[in-house]
Amino acid sequence: MKKEEDEERRRRRRKREERRRRRRKKEERRRRGKKKEKDREGNEKNRKKTRKEERRRRGRKKEEDEEGRKKKTRKEERRKK
Repeated sequence: MKKEEDEERRRRRRKREERRRRRRKKEERRRRGKKKEKDREGNEKNRKKTRKEERRRRGRKKEEDEEGRKKKTRKEERRKK
């Protein structure tokens, strides 16, 4: 009788541990998925920033005035004042 009870306990414990393992695996997968999503969002934000900066830089190229000299950029003009 005692032997059978012990076996029953072991079986229950094994089942419990197996369930726990499965649950942990699922949670881990879910967590990993969230991390990937966050990374993707961060990458998109960075890409937008760099695009904006590039556009800004392109717009700030020095222009030439009538005599063919390079005009100062707005930033340089502000620094002069």
